[in-house]
Amino acid sequence: MSVHKGFKELKELSVTDAIPKMTSIQAGGSRPVVDVCAKPIEVDVGIDAVRRAVFG
Repeated sequence: MSVHKGFKELKELSVTDAIPKMTSIQAGGSRPVVDVCAKPIEVDVGIDAVRRAVFG
């Protein structure tokens, strides 16, 4: 998603003429993107998870 945003900004700045088509793929047994879209997490929960992953 952030890659698409970057290409969109490059197009707005006339650095590129087009935004490439992009596809997102995830393994069948691991569906974090689908799960988050189906039931978004609370911002505080997400921030806490990142802090635990980074700082232990």
